[in-house]
Amino acid sequence: MAINRTSFSAQDITTNYSVAVKMVGTKPDPGVTLSTPVEPNVMVGFYNSAINAVELFVADPSGTRYIKVM
Repeated sequence: MAINRTSFSAQDITTNYSVAVKMVGTKPDPGVTLSTPVEPNVMVGFYNSAINAVELFVADPSGTRYIKVM
């Protein structure tokens, strides 16, 4: 059995039009358990105007917490 590394990949926008990151208006807090679960394993982005960048988060497999992507 082989073990494969996890990785992100990209495709040219002219060949793939699917949306990969949901943008949210409120910054997810990784330290808080969500009372209403969200869709598991979905990446969301939050635009942080203080640092002029998008911060990325992924919902954990149970959908009750967000994990910050570093």
